[in-house]
Amino acid sequence: MMLRKVLIFLFAAAYSNIHGIDSLHTIQKKLKVIGFPVVYYTPETRWALGATSITTINSKFDSTNIRPSSVQFGFAITQLKQFLFYMPYQLWIKDNSINIQGELGYYIYNYYFYGIGNNFEKENQELYDITFPRFKLALLKQCGANKFLGIKTGFDDFKISNLEVNGSLAQDTIRGSRGGKIFPLGVIFKIDSRDNIFNASKGVFLEAYIEKSTKNFVSNFSYTKFSVDYVRYIKITKNANLVVNGFLQSSTGNVPFFQLPGIGGNKKLRGYYEFYYRDYNSWVLQTEWRQHIYGVLGCAFFAGLGEVHSDWKNTFTNTKNTYGAGLRVLLDKKQKINLRLDLGVAERKANYYFTILEAF
Repeated sequence: MMLRKVLIFLFAAAYSNIHGIDSLHTIQKKLKVIGFPVVYYTPETRWALGATSITTINSKFDSTNIRPSSVQFGFAITQLKQFLFYMPYQLWIKDNSINIQGELGYYIYNYYFYGIGNNFEKENQELYDITFPRFKLALLKQCGANKFLGIKTGFDDFKISNLEVNGSLAQDTIRGSRGGKIFPLGVIFKIDSRDNIFNASKGVFLEAYIEKSTKNFVSNFSYTKFSVDYVRYIKITKNANLVVNGFLQSSTGNVPFFQLPGIGGNKKLRGYYEFYYRDYNSWVLQTEWRQHIYGVLGCAFFAGLGEVHSDWKNTFTNTKNTYGAGLRVLLDKKQKINLRLDLGVAERKANYYFTILEAF
Protein backbone atom coordinates (compact mmCIF):
# COMPACT_ATOMS: atom_id res chain seq x y z
CA MET A 1 0.00 0.00 0.00
CA MET A 2 2.84 2.37 0.84
CA LEU A 3 4.59 1.60 -2.46
CA ARG A 4 1.39 2.42 -4.36
CA LYS A 5 1.06 5.78 -2.60
CA VAL A 6 4.70 6.65 -3.32
CA LEU A 7 4.38 5.77 -7.01
CA ILE A 8 1.15 7.75 -7.33
CA PHE A 9 2.85 10.76 -5.77
CA LEU A 10 5.92 10.54 -8.03
CA PHE A 11 3.90 10.17 -11.20
CA ALA A 12 1.47 12.90 -10.25
CA ALA A 13 4.28 15.30 -9.37
CA ALA A 14 6.13 14.64 -12.61
CA TYR A 15 3.07 15.07 -14.79
CA SER A 16 1.80 18.12 -12.94
CA ASN A 17 5.13 19.83 -13.63
CA ILE A 18 4.62 19.14 -17.32
CA HIS A 19 0.88 19.69 -17.68
CA GLY A 20 -0.11 21.77 -14.68
CA ILE A 21 -1.57 21.18 -11.24
CA ASP A 22 -5.10 20.68 -12.61
CA SER A 23 -4.05 17.38 -14.16
CA LEU A 24 -2.96 15.80 -10.86
CA HIS A 25 -6.37 14.39 -9.92
CA THR A 26 -6.92 12.96 -13.41
CA ILE A 27 -3.48 11.36 -13.39
CA GLN A 28 -4.15 9.60 -10.09
CA LYS A 29 -7.40 8.17 -11.46
CA LYS A 30 -5.60 6.69 -14.46
CA LEU A 31 -2.63 5.30 -12.58
CA LYS A 32 -2.60 1.57 -11.89
CA VAL A 33 -0.10 -0.42 -9.80
CA ILE A 34 0.23 -4.20 -10.09
CA GLY A 35 2.53 -5.67 -7.45
CA PHE A 36 3.21 -9.10 -6.05
CA PRO A 37 5.92 -11.14 -4.32
CA VAL A 38 7.86 -13.46 -6.60
CA VAL A 39 9.78 -16.68 -6.27
CA TYR A 40 11.63 -17.63 -9.42
CA TYR A 41 14.47 -19.66 -10.85
CA THR A 42 16.86 -18.80 -13.67
CA PRO A 43 20.23 -20.31 -14.55
CA GLU A 44 21.91 -17.00 -13.66
CA THR A 45 20.39 -16.68 -10.18
CA ARG A 46 19.08 -20.13 -9.20
CA TRP A 47 16.24 -19.64 -6.70
CA ALA A 48 15.36 -16.04 -5.97
CA LEU A 49 12.91 -14.33 -3.64
CA GLY A 50 11.72 -10.77 -4.06
CA ALA A 51 8.92 -8.54 -5.25
CA THR A 52 8.04 -6.84 -8.48
CA SER A 53 5.50 -4.31 -9.62
CA ILE A 54 4.60 -2.41 -12.73
CA THR A 55 2.94 0.97 -12.64
CA THR A 56 1.11 2.28 -15.71
CA ILE A 57 -0.52 5.60 -16.35
CA ASN A 58 -2.66 7.02 -19.14
CA SER A 59 -2.63 10.79 -19.22
CA LYS A 60 -5.67 12.76 -20.34
CA PHE A 61 -3.26 14.36 -22.82
CA ASP A 62 -2.73 10.96 -24.48
CA SER A 63 -5.60 10.74 -26.97
CA THR A 64 -4.71 7.22 -28.09
CA ASN A 65 -4.07 5.36 -24.80
CA ILE A 66 -1.94 2.95 -26.87
CA ARG A 67 1.31 3.96 -25.18
CA PRO A 68 0.80 4.37 -21.43
CA SER A 69 3.77 5.48 -19.39
CA SER A 70 5.17 2.71 -17.23
CA VAL A 71 7.68 2.14 -14.46
CA GLN A 72 8.66 -1.37 -13.43
CA PHE A 73 10.11 -1.80 -9.97
CA GLY A 74 11.70 -4.93 -8.63
CA PHE A 75 14.19 -6.33 -6.17
CA ALA A 76 15.35 -9.82 -5.32
CA ILE A 77 17.78 -11.78 -3.19
CA THR A 78 19.01 -15.01 -4.75
CA GLN A 79 20.37 -18.37 -3.73
CA LEU A 80 23.78 -17.27 -5.07
CA LYS A 81 23.81 -14.34 -2.60
CA GLN A 82 23.02 -11.81 -5.30
CA PHE A 83 21.01 -8.65 -4.78
CA LEU A 84 19.12 -7.01 -7.62
CA PHE A 85 17.34 -3.67 -7.65
CA TYR A 86 15.99 -2.46 -10.98
CA MET A 87 13.61 0.20 -12.20
CA PRO A 88 13.21 0.40 -15.97
CA TYR A 89 10.93 3.20 -17.12
CA GLN A 90 9.12 4.25 -20.29
CA LEU A 91 7.45 7.67 -20.23
CA TRP A 92 5.27 9.10 -22.99
CA ILE A 93 4.34 12.76 -22.80
CA LYS A 94 2.81 15.53 -24.92
CA ASP A 95 0.35 13.25 -26.69
CA ASN A 96 2.99 10.60 -27.39
CA SER A 97 5.28 13.04 -29.21
CA ILE A 98 8.10 12.70 -26.65
CA ASN A 99 9.48 9.46 -25.25
CA ILE A 100 11.78 9.17 -22.23
CA GLN A 101 13.10 5.69 -21.52
CA GLY A 102 15.85 4.09 -19.47
CA GLU A 103 16.69 2.27 -16.28
CA LEU A 104 17.92 2.88 -12.75
CA GLY A 105 19.44 -0.08 -10.96
CA TYR A 106 21.96 -1.51 -8.56
CA TYR A 107 23.27 -5.05 -8.81
CA ILE A 108 25.39 -7.28 -6.60
CA TYR A 109 25.75 -10.20 -8.92
CA ASN A 110 27.91 -13.06 -10.07
CA TYR A 111 28.27 -14.63 -13.47
CA TYR A 112 29.99 -17.52 -15.11
CA PHE A 113 32.51 -16.55 -17.77
CA TYR A 114 32.95 -19.25 -20.40
CA GLY A 115 35.16 -17.49 -22.90
CA ILE A 116 35.00 -15.28 -25.97
CA GLY A 117 33.92 -16.64 -29.33
CA ASN A 118 32.74 -20.17 -30.07
CA ASN A 119 35.81 -22.27 -29.40
CA PHE A 120 36.21 -22.64 -25.65
CA GLU A 121 36.22 -25.51 -23.19
CA LYS A 122 32.69 -25.46 -21.80
CA GLU A 123 33.68 -27.23 -18.60
CA ASN A 124 36.19 -24.47 -17.78
CA GLN A 125 33.62 -21.98 -16.56
CA GLU A 126 34.86 -19.23 -14.24
CA LEU A 127 32.64 -17.69 -11.58
CA TYR A 128 33.25 -14.02 -10.79
CA ASP A 129 31.50 -11.40 -8.65
CA ILE A 130 30.40 -8.11 -10.15
CA THR A 131 28.81 -5.08 -8.47
CA PHE A 132 27.56 -2.04 -10.35
CA PRO A 133 25.12 0.86 -10.29
CA ARG A 134 23.25 1.38 -13.55
CA PHE A 135 21.82 4.48 -15.18
CA LYS A 136 20.33 4.53 -18.69
CA LEU A 137 18.54 7.38 -20.39
CA ALA A 138 17.20 8.04 -23.89
CA LEU A 139 15.31 11.15 -24.99
CA LEU A 140 13.36 10.82 -28.24
CA LYS A 141 11.11 13.17 -30.19
CA GLN A 142 8.58 12.24 -32.83
CA CYS A 143 9.90 12.85 -36.35
CA GLY A 144 7.11 11.24 -38.40
CA ALA A 145 4.20 8.84 -38.10
CA ASN A 146 5.26 6.33 -35.39
CA LYS A 147 8.90 7.39 -35.84
CA PHE A 148 11.16 8.81 -33.11
CA LEU A 149 14.71 10.14 -33.10
CA GLY A 150 16.86 11.15 -30.15
CA ILE A 151 19.96 10.77 -28.05
CA LYS A 152 20.96 8.15 -25.50
CA THR A 153 23.50 7.78 -22.75
CA GLY A 154 24.22 5.66 -19.70
CA PHE A 155 26.66 4.91 -16.95
CA ASP A 156 27.84 1.69 -15.33
CA ASP A 157 30.69 1.32 -12.85
CA PHE A 158 31.68 -2.35 -12.77
CA LYS A 159 33.57 -3.71 -9.76
CA ILE A 160 34.81 -7.25 -10.41
CA SER A 161 36.16 -9.44 -7.62
CA ASN A 162 36.64 -13.02 -6.41
CA LEU A 163 38.22 -14.23 -9.62
CA GLU A 164 39.20 -17.86 -9.85
CA VAL A 165 42.96 -18.08 -9.25
CA ASN A 166 43.86 -20.05 -12.35
CA GLY A 167 41.21 -18.57 -14.61
CA SER A 168 41.78 -16.38 -17.65
CA LEU A 169 40.15 -13.38 -15.94
CA ALA A 170 42.58 -13.58 -13.02
CA GLN A 171 45.51 -13.79 -15.44
CA ASP A 172 44.48 -10.39 -16.82
CA THR A 173 44.40 -11.69 -20.39
CA ILE A 174 40.81 -10.56 -20.97
CA ARG A 175 40.08 -6.85 -21.45
CA GLY A 176 37.92 -5.57 -18.60
CA SER A 177 38.73 -8.39 -16.19
CA ARG A 178 39.37 -5.81 -13.45
CA GLY A 179 36.13 -3.96 -14.10
CA GLY A 180 35.83 -0.32 -15.08
CA LYS A 181 33.47 2.51 -15.97
CA ILE A 182 31.55 2.95 -19.20
CA PHE A 183 29.82 6.11 -20.35
CA PRO A 184 28.49 5.76 -23.91
CA LEU A 185 26.89 8.58 -25.87
CA GLY A 186 24.88 7.90 -28.98
CA VAL A 187 21.99 8.45 -31.35
CA ILE A 188 18.83 6.33 -31.26
CA PHE A 189 16.03 5.84 -33.79
CA LYS A 190 12.75 4.06 -33.14
CA ILE A 191 9.66 2.98 -35.09
CA ASP A 192 6.70 1.90 -32.99
CA SER A 193 3.34 1.07 -34.58
CA ARG A 194 2.31 -1.60 -32.04
CA ASP A 195 -1.30 -1.69 -30.90
CA ASN A 196 -0.10 -2.35 -27.34
CA ILE A 197 3.39 -1.73 -25.97
CA PHE A 198 3.22 -4.57 -23.43
CA ASN A 199 1.74 -7.36 -25.53
CA ALA A 200 1.08 -6.37 -29.13
CA SER A 201 -1.05 -8.37 -31.56
CA LYS A 202 -0.14 -6.33 -34.64
CA GLY A 203 2.33 -3.68 -35.70
CA VAL A 204 6.08 -3.16 -35.90
CA PHE A 205 8.74 -2.21 -33.39
CA LEU A 206 12.26 -1.22 -34.44
CA GLU A 207 14.98 0.27 -32.27
CA ALA A 208 18.40 1.10 -33.69
CA TYR A 209 21.27 2.99 -32.13
CA ILE A 210 24.94 3.71 -32.47
CA GLU A 211 26.93 4.74 -29.41
CA LYS A 212 30.53 5.52 -28.58
CA SER A 213 32.39 5.28 -25.31
CA THR A 214 35.62 7.31 -25.05
CA LYS A 215 38.49 6.52 -22.69
CA ASN A 216 39.36 9.27 -20.21
CA PHE A 217 35.94 10.86 -20.76
CA VAL A 218 34.39 9.24 -17.68
CA SER A 219 34.78 5.83 -19.36
CA ASN A 220 37.83 3.56 -19.01
CA PHE A 221 37.36 2.09 -22.50
CA SER A 222 37.09 3.36 -26.06
CA TYR A 223 34.74 1.46 -28.32
CA THR A 224 31.76 1.82 -30.65
CA LYS A 225 28.62 -0.32 -30.65
CA PHE A 226 25.84 -0.56 -33.22
CA SER A 227 22.54 -2.33 -32.50
CA VAL A 228 19.27 -3.09 -34.35
CA ASP A 229 16.27 -4.78 -32.75
CA TYR A 230 13.27 -5.46 -35.04
CA VAL A 231 9.95 -7.10 -34.06
CA ARG A 232 6.94 -7.80 -36.29
CA TYR A 233 3.59 -8.72 -34.72
CA ILE A 234 1.08 -10.58 -36.88
CA LYS A 235 -2.51 -11.25 -35.81
CA ILE A 236 -3.45 -14.75 -37.04
CA THR A 237 -6.82 -15.23 -35.35
CA LYS A 238 -8.74 -13.54 -32.55
CA ASN A 239 -6.82 -15.62 -30.00
CA ALA A 240 -3.48 -16.25 -31.72
CA ASN A 241 -0.53 -14.11 -32.78
CA LEU A 242 2.77 -14.80 -34.53
CA VAL A 243 5.76 -12.68 -33.52
CA VAL A 244 9.10 -12.51 -35.37
CA ASN A 245 12.22 -10.87 -33.89
CA GLY A 246 15.52 -10.04 -35.57
CA PHE A 247 18.40 -8.70 -33.50
CA LEU A 248 21.92 -7.65 -34.49
CA GLN A 249 24.80 -6.07 -32.59
CA SER A 250 28.27 -5.15 -33.77
CA SER A 251 31.15 -3.57 -31.86
CA THR A 252 34.62 -2.27 -32.65
CA GLY A 253 37.51 -0.93 -30.61
CA ASN A 254 38.72 -1.82 -27.13
CA VAL A 255 35.51 -3.43 -25.90
CA PRO A 256 35.61 -4.87 -22.36
CA PHE A 257 34.35 -8.44 -22.20
CA PHE A 258 31.26 -7.43 -20.22
CA GLN A 259 30.14 -5.15 -23.08
CA LEU A 260 30.65 -7.61 -25.91
CA PRO A 261 27.47 -8.60 -27.80
CA GLY A 262 26.16 -12.00 -26.77
CA ILE A 263 23.28 -14.43 -26.77
CA GLY A 264 21.32 -16.09 -23.99
CA GLY A 265 19.15 -15.00 -21.07
CA ASN A 266 15.39 -14.57 -20.84
CA LYS A 267 14.97 -12.55 -24.04
CA LYS A 268 17.57 -13.51 -26.65
CA LEU A 269 17.62 -17.27 -27.28
CA ARG A 270 16.03 -18.57 -24.11
CA GLY A 271 17.72 -21.80 -23.07
CA TYR A 272 21.26 -20.47 -23.04
CA TYR A 273 22.86 -18.99 -19.93
CA GLU A 274 23.05 -15.21 -20.35
CA PHE A 275 26.14 -14.31 -22.40
CA TYR A 276 27.10 -17.97 -22.64
CA TYR A 277 28.48 -17.00 -26.06
CA ARG A 278 29.92 -13.54 -26.61
CA ASP A 279 32.12 -11.85 -29.21
CA TYR A 280 32.47 -8.63 -31.18
CA ASN A 281 29.35 -9.39 -33.25
CA SER A 282 26.10 -11.25 -32.66
CA TRP A 283 22.80 -11.87 -34.39
CA VAL A 284 19.55 -13.53 -33.35
CA LEU A 285 16.45 -14.56 -35.29
CA GLN A 286 13.55 -15.90 -33.25
CA THR A 287 9.83 -16.43 -33.56
CA GLU A 288 7.02 -17.08 -31.10
CA TRP A 289 3.43 -18.29 -31.41
CA ARG A 290 1.21 -16.79 -28.68
CA GLN A 291 -2.12 -18.45 -28.00
CA HIS A 292 -4.94 -17.53 -25.63
CA ILE A 293 -6.31 -20.65 -23.90
CA TYR A 294 -9.11 -19.67 -21.51
CA GLY A 295 -9.79 -16.80 -19.14
CA VAL A 296 -6.48 -15.39 -17.92
CA LEU A 297 -4.44 -18.33 -19.23
CA GLY A 298 -2.38 -18.41 -22.40
CA CYS A 299 0.62 -20.25 -23.81
CA ALA A 300 3.52 -19.68 -26.17
CA PHE A 301 5.79 -21.79 -28.36
CA PHE A 302 9.10 -20.37 -29.51
CA ALA A 303 12.25 -21.19 -31.47
CA GLY A 304 15.34 -19.28 -32.46
CA LEU A 305 18.69 -19.19 -34.21
CA GLY A 306 21.70 -17.11 -33.31
CA GLU A 307 25.44 -16.72 -33.42
CA VAL A 308 28.45 -14.75 -32.23
CA HIS A 309 31.66 -14.20 -34.18
CA SER A 310 34.64 -11.88 -34.43
CA ASP A 311 34.20 -11.09 -38.13
CA TRP A 312 31.07 -10.89 -40.28
CA LYS A 313 32.74 -13.02 -42.96
CA ASN A 314 32.37 -15.95 -40.53
CA THR A 315 28.57 -15.60 -40.36
CA PHE A 316 26.60 -18.88 -40.34
CA THR A 317 29.65 -20.97 -39.44
CA ASN A 318 28.64 -21.53 -35.78
CA THR A 319 24.87 -21.09 -35.72
CA LYS A 320 23.09 -22.13 -32.52
CA ASN A 321 19.42 -22.98 -32.06
CA THR A 322 16.93 -23.00 -29.19
CA TYR A 323 13.28 -23.90 -28.72
CA GLY A 324 10.74 -24.05 -25.95
CA ALA A 325 7.27 -23.33 -24.62
CA GLY A 326 5.72 -21.21 -21.94
CA LEU A 327 2.65 -20.42 -19.86
CA ARG A 328 1.08 -16.97 -19.62
CA VAL A 329 -1.11 -15.58 -16.82
CA LEU A 330 -2.88 -12.29 -17.55
CA LEU A 331 -2.34 -9.78 -14.74
CA ASP A 332 -3.99 -6.74 -16.32
CA LYS A 333 -6.67 -7.26 -18.98
CA LYS A 334 -6.73 -3.64 -20.16
CA GLN A 335 -2.96 -3.28 -20.57
CA LYS A 336 -2.47 -6.97 -21.53
CA ILE A 337 0.36 -7.44 -19.02
CA ASN A 338 1.33 -11.08 -18.58
CA LEU A 339 3.22 -13.11 -16.03
CA ARG A 340 5.58 -15.29 -18.06
CA LEU A 341 6.87 -18.79 -17.29
CA ASP A 342 9.10 -20.24 -20.03
CA LEU A 343 11.09 -23.41 -20.53
CA GLY A 344 13.89 -22.97 -23.07
CA VAL A 345 16.07 -25.77 -24.45
CA ALA A 346 19.56 -25.25 -25.88
CA GLU A 347 22.20 -27.89 -26.59
CA ARG A 348 19.98 -30.51 -24.92
CA LYS A 349 19.82 -28.56 -21.66
CA ALA A 350 16.68 -26.92 -20.30
CA ASN A 351 16.48 -23.62 -18.44
CA TYR A 352 13.49 -22.00 -16.75
CA TYR A 353 12.45 -18.34 -16.76
CA PHE A 354 9.78 -16.71 -14.61
CA THR A 355 9.24 -13.00 -15.08
CA ILE A 356 6.83 -10.24 -16.08
CA LEU A 357 6.23 -8.95 -19.65
CA GLU A 358 6.96 -10.69 -22.93
CA ALA A 359 10.45 -11.54 -24.21
CA PHE A 360 9.94 -9.34 -27.29
